[in-house]
Amino acid sequence: MLKTLVRVRLASIKNAFFRRGAGLKARGGKATKILMGLAFLYLGACLLFLVGMICYMLAAPLAAAGLGWLYHGAVGLVVVSFCFMGSVFLAQSQIFEARDNELLLSMPVPPRAIVASRLLSFLLLNYLYTAIVMVPAAVVYAVQTAPGPLFYVGYVLGFFLLPMLSTTITCIIGWLITLLASRMRHKNLITGVAMIVFFVGFLFLYMNLQNYAMALIERGDEIAAVMRKTMLPFYSFGMAADGVLWHLPLFILWCVCPFLLVYLLLARSFQKLATTNRGAAKIKYVAREMHVKSVRSALLRKELGRIFGFPLYLFNCAIGGPIAVILGILVLVKGPGILDMLRAAYGMADAGFLVPFVLLALCFCAIMNCTSAPSLSLEGPYLWIVRANPVRVRDLFFAKVAANFIIGGVPMALASVLFAVALPLNTAGIVLVIALPLLVQLFIAFTGLFFNLMFPRFDWISQAAVVKQSGSVMATVFGGMGLLAAPAVLYGFWLRKLVSFEVFGFALCALLALGCLLIHLYLGRGGRRRFEAL
Repeated sequence: MLKTLVRVRLASIKNAFFRRGAGLKARGGKATKILMGLAFLYLGACLLFLVGMICYMLAAPLAAAGLGWLYHGAVGLVVVSFCFMGSVFLAQSQIFEARDNELLLSMPVPPRAIVASRLLSFLLLNYLYTAIVMVPAAVVYAVQTAPGPLFYVGYVLGFFLLPMLSTTITCIIGWLITLLASRMRHKNLITGVAMIVFFVGFLFLYMNLQNYAMALIERGDEIAAVMRKTMLPFYSFGMAADGVLWHLPLFILWCVCPFLLVYLLLARSFQKLATTNRGAAKIKYVAREMHVKSVRSALLRKELGRIFGFPLYLFNCAIGGPIAVILGILVLVKGPGILDMLRAAYGMADAGFLVPFVLLALCFCAIMNCTSAPSLSLEGPYLWIVRANPVRVRDLFFAKVAANFIIGGVPMALASVLFAVALPLNTAGIVLVIALPLLVQLFIAFTGLFFNLMFPRFDWISQAAVVKQSGSVMATVFGGMGLLAAPAVLYGFWLRKLVSFEVFGFALCALLALGCLLIHLYLGRGGRRRFEAL
């Protein structure tokens, strides 16, 4: 029974990435798998390289100072944190609010088997995250210090046991998130905002990894004392990997006992957790006068409601706007310090480098706002309702493009103004900082809808698969990155000797405006015919 449930969970994960619907033409199946495999390999290689570089900075100095165990404890802390950040929001949807909970409970399947299958699926996912951290950490330490055999025993045990500790924490926090969200109004919006805040915090930690590594080297004794007193599981793991044999059973107890306790509690209360309706207080109905809205206004409101009502949609396709605003506030608060840092890092004495740096940052954030890319696919089984209503296709297209531009354009405009106020820019620079990111955002909104017409996906089981893994989203994001990289390389290696950056920037604005116009004309004719043929 348990083996079957685990196999089903793994098959659902595989289908989320590679599923093709029955009756659909099997075109591009192998190419899609190859592209996705290459994308994952590239991402994994980047993460392995980053972890390896940080470990290379830490391993030899800490080992020479007699704090090898602190290196291992820090690795264990990073493993648990990385696993937690990768799966904390999945616990809410995959354990406590999974769609098949009631279906499985209606079958002769014991709750303990359901819970065990969910936890094992989480463990397998966490083992992938663990390998990204522990493999380069172990290789770097082994090459630099030539440790004894207990080091390898400790790391093998850590690879299998640390994800248990992370899964335990994930289940507890996921249960709290589910409990709090279910008792609040607008819980989807609150969950989406929480995801964005969580992601921004992760970016902050990521950007300061080198500073933390230097602090670990410079203040190793102080940090070691804190870990010894307050982070006992990681202290035991560090000591076990450093050769202190009696810490091995302690480390095993720290990881296995909480995991078993959480499993027993979930298995015992799973039926109640999965079937209890903890809805928020009902909103009291108040009679109001009805207002007639135009077709475009009603469709736009519907699109915005879908975006803000689906946290994963908001998090995956509208993350660039909040990041841009946070960057603008950061620059407004610490403008002179950031200028000095950029001058020291890149050796630029004048202020001419400011506009290109600001535009690269803002345009990259604009690319991350691509709600139009999965918008047609999300109509899914309800596409016939859209066709049955007396709604023109151009009005539907307008709503999807306008919603994308509003979601991304408003925070981009605010961030541009913050940059313009905080930095010493000339008039042309201010105009470019405001106009170019908005044009990029409008172009992304049009191209997202265009790619969704080219690569629709209506055979989805979960909306998350469309938002996170559809071809239209990948084409929009990676195409946007190419759109950002090509002009930067072109100007940096060739055109900067011929024209000023201001002239080049205004030429880009004209090209983007022309591109938006051409796609708009296509959507009015060829796009309409393609949509009617879906």
